[in-house]
Amino acid sequence: MTDPRSLFNFYKKVIRLRNETPALQQGSLEVAHDLCTQKILAYYRIFHSKKYLVILNMSKLRIKNPVNNVEILLSTHSQSGVHQLHPFEGRVMKLGCP
Repeated sequence: MTDPRSLFNFYKKVIRLRNETPALQQGSLEVAHDLCTQKILAYYRIFHSKKYLVILNMSKLRIKNPVNNVEILLSTHSQSGVHQLHPFEGRVMKLGCP
């Protein structure tokens, strides 16, 4: 419980982000077809003028991140590089207006 990298503390971060972000609670969900591949599942959560991207690397390989220059709010990997997704990494990113 005292380890900031523990699963317990990660879940606390996920819950806090969801509670503080209306788009993740009640926003519409749109599949990001242009970003989805055999290895990537991606979708948008949109609420009013706020838009977020959830991107999941569903493979056991590192892959190129198809989206750059966005704010990463949460990642399953603390040492993740901006330009690559680790195997089975998930990210929540804040985008501009839809």
